[in-house]
Amino acid sequence: MTRVVDTCSGCGGIGGVTLKADGVRKHLRMGGISQVSDSVWSRELDGVFERGLMTLYREGDEVSLKLTLELNKECLG
Repeated sequence: MTRVVDTCSGCGGIGGVTLKADGVRKHLRMGGISQVSDSVWSRELDGVFERGLMTLYREGDEVSLKLTLELNKECLG
């Protein structure tokens, strides 16, 4: 059975998926990977995970900017 949708549920139609700690945690639990209790997750891991994601997003933005600048140089050069 195939289901056709107008918009991707993962990215909302913008072409990229924004990860959130709770969503990743649920995904890991469904796969049996993460059996961390709710209290341990919220007290110790949630903030660490969110900071790690923010670092990845910042680095990704920086790479994207550098690639764009280099591509623009090639087009103009």
